[in-house]
Amino acid sequence: MKKSLTLPTSELVKTACDEFDRENAEVEGALTELFRQYPENTDARHVLLKVAALNALYSTQIRVYTKTIPNVLDVARHISRNGAYIDSALAAGALEVVDFIARMTVPGKKNHINSRSQRSIATGIVRRLTPSAMPASMRTSPA
Repeated sequence: MKKSLTLPTSELVKTACDEFDRENAEVEGALTELFRQYPENTDARHVLLKVAALNALYSTQIRVYTKTIPNVLDVARHISRNGAYIDSALAAGALEVVDFIARMTVPGKKNHINSRSQRSIATGIVRRLTPSAMPASMRTSPA
C-alpha cells in the first residue's frame, strides 16, 4: 500500500525547522559562533575553518583530500579567492551567490557542478551570513 505525501506548508516547514534546531542545538550554536567570529570570506584560513566545520557537522561528504574531484581545500580556495564578490553579494542579499559558490570548477579535476555537497556548503555559508535574506524556514536562530 502506497503512502501519500503531505503537501508542505509554511507551518509544516517551520515545525520541521524548529524540531531540527532543537535536536541539533549544539551543532547550530557552534556554527553560529564560528560564523560570527569570521564573517568575511576573504581570509583563506577563516574560510577553510568554516568549510571544514560545515562539511564535518552537516556530513556533506566533500573529501578532505582527493586528486580527482574538488575537495574541502578547493572549495575554501574558491570561496576565499572570490571573497570580495561573495561578501558584497551577501551584503546585498543576492541569494544567487549560492549558485556561484556551488558551481565551482577546479582545473584538472572532474567537477561535480552544483553537486549536493557543494550546494550544502554554499547554502550553509549564505544562511549564516545573510539570515535576513534567506526564507524564514532556513534562517539560523541566534545562539
